[in-house]
Amino acid sequence: MYNYLCRLLLEAKTGLIYYTTPLFSKYLEGLKSEYSFFHHEAATDEKIAFELGLAGAIAAKRTACLFSTEQIYEAMDPVMTSAYTGVKKGFLIVCIKDTPHEVSFIGPFSKLPVIYSDDIDELPQSVDFCYNISERYEIPVILQITPDEGFNGERKHTGNTREKPQINHAQFIKDPGRWAATPSFRYKLHQLLNEKIEKIRKEFETYKGNKKEIKGKTGIITTKHIDLDFYDEDTSLLKISTVFPLPDKLVEGFINEMDEVFLIEDEYPAVTLQIKERGKINLEIIKTPSRIQNKNEMLYGFELIRDWFGPASSINMAHG
Repeated sequence: MYNYLCRLLLEAKTGLIYYTTPLFSKYLEGLKSEYSFFHHEAATDEKIAFELGLAGAIAAKRTACLFSTEQIYEAMDPVMTSAYTGVKKGFLIVCIKDTPHEVSFIGPFSKLPVIYSDDIDELPQSVDFCYNISERYEIPVILQITPDEGFNGERKHTGNTREKPQINHAQFIKDPGRWAATPSFRYKLHQLLNEKIEKIRKEFETYKGNKKEIKGKTGIITTKHIDLDFYDEDTSLLKISTVFPLPDKLVEGFINEMDEVFLIEDEYPAVTLQIKERGKINLEIIKTPSRIQNKNEMLYGFELIRDWFGPASSINMAHG
């Protein structure tokens, strides 16, 4: 799957690709003979990889960062500022779910759009859609994908209708009010960001990755790919791929059609907190490994608590 992902990014005209896992270097080098226009680099840590990608997108180069869903938490410092500074060309943060960690928490926290893709056949559409949103609204987009263990990673994308990739030259436009914002400028950027989020929310209403199936008056809302055969034959389903910002009309319309709704969500209730009317909803939490690591670890008489939400290597001086 990783080779397929790399190929999809190159077919989408991604000019700069950064990562910290050496595995990607092998796949990308193997594609150099077919796609000679791109640069890829293994960074020292995730914070550096993210900032290289952000800088490339600010300079009008289509870029991507490749992380696991755990690694992105190592880059939280620049992640948290990137929605405000924005980008001039598409910036896609691909988070591969090969650990129990989820990225749903990052969306409402950082104001970056978050999309899930757990169907290998929908991945080309997801990549294109994310880049489209990123470029039109000048904002980085997080795409969480789930590896398909039975998928042949060497398979080429078939039925490709994309144009042949063209070299996109970098261009940096000096804009101090955006790239190094003082409080007064940051307030304006905050207003603009809120407007972007609402426009993106409307875009998500018609995203094909969100799927609704009406069978009865008991409904399930989930961000996961689930087998409906496990439930009663009259159970309705709304699968949400656009985790943040949540498509309000789609979700509220589904809830209004139901007598009772079960919301299946991970430890952090990103979808739940975005639903305004939750009177019909029964919340089901998917149990995941504890976020707290190294329990009962002591230092100088104090108990240490290590939470994987922590920014780790991204602790540094404030940006700007």
